[in-house]
Amino acid sequence: MGVNELTEYLKTAFEYKNNGDYKQSIDYFYKALAIDNDSTEIMIELASLYAKLCRYDRSISFYEQILQKKPNDNEAKYQFAHLLKNTKDFKRAEQILLDLYNSGFNIEETAQELFYILVCNKKYGRIITSFNKYSKELKDSSVLYYVALAHSELGNKNTAEEFFRKSFKGDEKNILPGIEIANMLLEKGQKDNARELALKLLKYAEDARIYYLLAEIEYSEGNIDNAIKYYSFAININPQKAQYYFKLALAFSLKGFFKEAEESYCKAINLDSTNETYNYALAYMYYITGKYDLAEKLNDWLYSLNPDNTQSLALKILILTENNNNQFVGRLIEKLEKAEDKDDFALYAQAMYYAKLNLWEKAADTIAEAIRINTSSPEYNYQLARFNFELGKT
Repeated sequence: MGVNELTEYLKTAFEYKNNGDYKQSIDYFYKALAIDNDSTEIMIELASLYAKLCRYDRSISFYEQILQKKPNDNEAKYQFAHLLKNTKDFKRAEQILLDLYNSGFNIEETAQELFYILVCNKKYGRIITSFNKYSKELKDSSVLYYVALAHSELGNKNTAEEFFRKSFKGDEKNILPGIEIANMLLEKGQKDNARELALKLLKYAEDARIYYLLAEIEYSEGNIDNAIKYYSFAININPQKAQYYFKLALAFSLKGFFKEAEESYCKAINLDSTNETYNYALAYMYYITGKYDLAEKLNDWLYSLNPDNTQSLALKILILTENNNNQFVGRLIEKLEKAEDKDDFALYAQAMYYAKLNLWEKAADTIAEAIRINTSSPEYNYQLARFNFELGKT
């Protein structure tokens, strides 16, 4: 009678499982387990079903019971590690997968799981060491991609590119290595090749990173309208990436769309509130749009974090110069003049202060120095022309 009941319960459990009714299936597997309470096969089914229902605690409990009964069941270990990975318990998952990998179990699939965890934990050296052990057997695209990432993070650019290309295999459907190769082409200045590859990748995936890459290419070529379009596409797909909003804001600024730029800077900061670059850019946006109180408040906060930051110091000088606080600005100018890492913007701030004091020759010399660093700024060239006019020069 017990055997017949067990068979019937299992038959019904599998029927419910195959029809997607996991809760009913679990009920019948429990009835079967009550008859055959040492069956690890039934426990595996229950562990799998609980995982499908996102009842990870129950699933983990069953895998632990299974491995107590059958500690050498490598397939159960692999499934357990996969579950632990999905629940972000990387520490336990990594240890189990390392043991399986070193024993040679299911090398390709185990490597996929293990290398993913090692990338997440930034254990790049271990990825390379582990790969070298079975390098002849490991041909899977995702495995080679993780190896490429490891080399890239360790600064081995040539080797990284080699593995990205092995992973890509010339197949535009392999999106992730394709994106990395396109980025490498862009870094090398091969913009047309990078654009061509990115457009091919788009045929197979609407990926925010591809649109961002295209935006970067257009931005670098001065095609700001196209850059704005592609940055916007990237944001529509992934609205949680602060860098996308920041670069969109920069593009809006170049077009003179200051309201849109300010909104994009704010969105970037909402996602990454402590990023000094984003906050500084917003403070400068407030300054150039005449919102001096907001600019001063935000920049004072940045300046308090790092008083030696020449950008914040320069912006503080510009704001105080606008507010005619010449005495305090004079002390800041002395500090800025002693700074060794002055950029063109710091020199611009100095020049504007000198101009406020009608020190036209000093202003002209300083802004000319800024122009030597950044030859493409219309503002710098305009101010030089203004200063020269005041000096009676044509």
